[in-house]
Amino acid sequence: MLAKRVLELKNSPVGALVRRRMRELERNPDWFSELCFCISTANASSQAGLRFQGKSKGKLHSAAEAQLRKWLGESGCRFYRNKAGFIVLARGKFDSASLKKRVCSFPSERDARGWLVENVKGLGWKEASHFLRNVGFKNVAIIDRHVLNLLNEYGLVRGFKLTKKKYLLAEEKLELLCRKTRLTQGELDFYLWFLKTGKVHK
Repeated sequence: MLAKRVLELKNSPVGALVRRRMRELERNPDWFSELCFCISTANASSQAGLRFQGKSKGKLHSAAEAQLRKWLGESGCRFYRNKAGFIVLARGKFDSASLKKRVCSFPSERDARGWLVENVKGLGWKEASHFLRNVGFKNVAIIDRHVLNLLNEYGLVRGFKLTKKKYLLAEEKLELLCRKTRLTQGELDFYLWFLKTGKVHK
């Protein structure tokens, strides 16, 4: 049973690592960097996104689009030309302070996520949820291919393509798992990811 496996991890050293990681994310000051990280990880690995984040640290607002393309490509991010363009568009609208103000103006995390999907090119449901978790929000599900594979393995969902409707249905299934394990969606994602990869990455 999936809930049992998650609870075993929660009460292991992995649980302590997850709790520490959540505290770190709650203190994250650089919202714009996290937005660009989540743009960079679409159809790519979190490791590629972390490499890009390292290369671009402190330079996201000043680097030319060609330089962003170079960093994205060198980091192993797919569709790096498009993603560089998306980052340029985003920085024309936001810095960390204005992005935080806008996101925090919504009555719920789901409302904020919907706005991000509609207004930030390069963010889908997964990426917008990932961004929110990485700046300290806890109540939207990050359903990437690892989590989707796990949900299929346990018969909680069927299929590997996520429309908006299917994403929200899968999120409801995960909410039931949250209740059984007394975890938030943000915390649960770390445990599910660990079950598939053996790692705890942001």
